[in-house]
Amino acid sequence: MSDDAAAPMLDESLRPRADSSPLRPDDPAGVTVLDHARRRPARARDERGAAALSLLVVAMLLGLAIFTAMALPLTNASDAKAKSRSAADAAALAGVEAFKEDLVEALRNLQAFPAGGLLAVVQSVDLGGGQSAAIEYAQRNDGTLVTYVPRPAVSGLLSFETFAKVRGRSIDGEQNYSEARAKLDLPGCDLTESLPDIELSSYEVTPSVARADDGDDEDEEEEEEEPKPSFSLECDGVTIFKDVTDLGDLGSGGLNPLIDLIDRSNARLIE
Repeated sequence: MSDDAAAPMLDESLRPRADSSPLRPDDPAGVTVLDHARRRPARARDERGAAALSLLVVAMLLGLAIFTAMALPLTNASDAKAKSRSAADAAALAGVEAFKEDLVEALRNLQAFPAGGLLAVVQSVDLGGGQSAAIEYAQRNDGTLVTYVPRPAVSGLLSFETFAKVRGRSIDGEQNYSEARAKLDLPGCDLTESLPDIELSSYEVTPSVARADDGDDEDEEEEEEEPKPSFSLECDGVTIFKDVTDLGDLGSGGLNPLIDLIDRSNARLIE
C-alpha cells in the first residue's frame, strides 16, 4: 500500500476558507461583526451613564439657583438689620463722647466750683452737642436718628447715659428700627465742708456798780469776724483740692486732676 493511500482524507467542506471569515468588507481595520456586537451593550451603558450625569448636573445647578433665590432675601434682611444696629450703637456712643467733651470744656471754663458738686456741673452742660453727634453718626451708618434721650444717672455712682433709636433700610417694605444705650461712668466725688476749730477762753466776770453815765462812756465792742468754712473735694480717691475757703478761687488748673479722671473714662454700650 502506498503512502498516499494511508493518509487520512479531509472533508474540504470543513476547512475554513478565507472568504468565510465574518469580516465587514467595508471595515479596513478588520473588526469583526462579533466585535461590534460585543461593543454595542457597553456603548449603550456609556450613553445612559452620560445622560444620567447630565441630569444630575442640571438638577444640582437648578437646586443651587433655587437656594440662592431663597437665601438672597434673608441675607439682605440680615445685613440691613445689622447695619441699623451698628447705626444705633454709633449714635448712642457718639452722644456720650460729645457730652464728655462738653463736660471737660465746662470744667475748664468754670469760674467757681458749685456747692452742688460735680452733679451741678453735669446738669449745666448743654446737651445739644450730643444730639448733633448722634444724628451725624447714625447717618454715617445709613440710618436716621428718630429718638435721642440723654440723661445723668444718680443712682449709686454718678454717670451719664444716652438712648438712641435709629431707622435703617426697610426690609421687604417693613420699617427697620434698632435701639442702643450707652453710658459714661463719672468719677465719684465727695465735696466736704468743715469749720475751723474755735477755742473758747474762760474768764471771770466781776460785778460792778452801774453808773448813770455808763451809756455815754460805753465803748463800742468790735464785732468778731466769723470763721470761714473750708472745702475739700476728693474724687475716686484722688484729692482735687483741699481746705479751700473760696470755691471761686481755685487757681489756674485747680480742677485738672478731675479733668484727667473724666478724660480717662470710656463710654460703653449697655443693655
